Amino acid sequence: MPSSNSPASPPTPTGVTPSVQTRSPSASRRQWSSWDRSMPLHYDLTLRIDPSLPGPSHIGQKAAKVFAVDSDSVTAPATDHTNIVATLPPLSTWPRRKWDRQPIARHANFSLRHHVRFGNTGSPTALHRYIAMYQTFADPNAHSDVHLRIYWSHADDPRGLYGVQSYLMHAYMNATGSTHYPVILGGDWKLMAFHMLVHMYDTSPEDVQWFALGAEGTVWFPRQVQALVTSLDVDPMQTYVYMGEVSESKDRQRTHGNMAGAGGGMLISRALAAQLHKHHAWCVQHLAKGDPGFFGADLIKACIDAVAVKVGIPAGVPLTRVPMFNPLELMGQGWPSGRAYLSARVSRAPPVTLSDLENLPPLFSSGMLTRMLAVHDWWHLVEQMPRTLMFRRFFVHVRGRDVGREATIVVTFGLHVRVYERVVTDVDHPVDFDGPITKDPEMWGADWLTENAQVSATNKWTWPNEETSFTDFWIHEYDERDGGLTVYLEEGNRAKFGIRAKCEGAGEGNVLTLCSIPEVVDGWVQ
Repeated sequence: MPSSNSPASPPTPTGVTPSVQTRSPSASRRQWSSWDRSMPLHYDLTLRIDPSLPGPSHIGQKAAKVFAVDSDSVTAPATDHTNIVATLPPLSTWPRRKWDRQPIARHANFSLRHHVRFGNTGSPTALHRYIAMYQTFADPNAHSDVHLRIYWSHADDPRGLYGVQSYLMHAYMNATGSTHYPVILGGDWKLMAFHMLVHMYDTSPEDVQWFALGAEGTVWFPRQVQALVTSLDVDPMQTYVYMGEVSESKDRQRTHGNMAGAGGGMLISRALAAQLHKHHAWCVQHLAKGDPGFFGADLIKACIDAVAVKVGIPAGVPLTRVPMFNPLELMGQGWPSGRAYLSARVSRAPPVTLSDLENLPPLFSSGMLTRMLAVHDWWHLVEQMPRTLMFRRFFVHVRGRDVGREATIVVTFGLHVRVYERVVTDVDHPVDFDGPITKDPEMWGADWLTENAQVSATNKWTWPNEETSFTDFWIHEYDERDGGLTVYLEEGNRAKFGIRAKCEGAGEGNVLTLCSIPEVVDGWVQ
């Protein structure tokens, strides 16, 4: 409070004296949520990383490649507080998931800046999302190797978008800190995604190999894009490649077929983009304006099919489905089900994209700005992790000799912790099936959740028994002090689960690297 001799601040129109200096924003563009140390942790898990240990011996067969360890000690200094210590082998010895791939020699000179162009469609109403983009994957100050352009349709505001005096243009530039205005595309707004690809091809240098296309809600993880394309034994300058993931619901799949969901993004090789560019006018005339009339991502897929016929590819150019693309709109599934599905997806394959990320609670509160700040925090949090650690799942068995109870802790690193009230010895236990995720066969179904072809999505008699005695905690805070602490929150009782790391021997790092020393390539943690 100012002293009685201090000059008073000019009153606001409401007569309230401001309590903060609004003219000087934070100097840091990456401020994480810091844990309030006055709020006790109900569970405090310390992961000791011992570099002398061999790799895990108890490894599951499913896509997440889950492994299990026993806790070293359990103490309960208070009735609502439990300390747990468990020892893990170093990250380099962990089993690799299918999509934790290494680059191959033919791509040794690959560069995101020179070989990939990113483009996201959108509208002036999505400024909050563009701000998040330019503070995360498109931040020119941190990641100069990412080349992103935003595309708007003039139909959104045919007067306000013209010319450099447009207030919308100035709002975009000021809010994002970008040095480029959005690209304004004429014509039917429903064709914007297709026109965007053509413009990206027109304006890209000849050495660009890949075109990454997203929507306004698409959040990219560029280092995963780099890891994916450099692991493929293809020449994108000569080979027709169309990569992405289908829409999540069976109804959409029946309607749209084997087509990449727009919100989840797609990658198109230069060879294929050249053909789409060449036949652009024909596709618009005969496919967009025909019957039934394709648009958006549908038009891109329809044009790819037509091009395959024109250039003489009898088998066509099918979608290469890659589960690293995630078109799911979390809000549309309801919070518990959509969030549980996200945990299942990313534990199996680290994401290239996520869609409408601000709809993931409880990390995000109800206010739109606060939610976008949380997107910023969480993205930068997981981007510090080595790729092979992102959302890795492992079990910690608490035998309970010290506290008179047993439990299994299932960690989906950086997103989710579940505490079962018994020891779950099977590392291939269908963790995702137990959760609040929908079992509706029109969405994912029990067969996908259990990764078991013998389970019928429509016959409940084939389903496994569900475990119901567990508590879920979701990523909530990060405290970078003292080696770091990630805090996960249980929404109902507001209980907190903390995870920290202790590096044994010569190990270095923190809880976000589990004492590994990640390789940095082109400014990106590998």
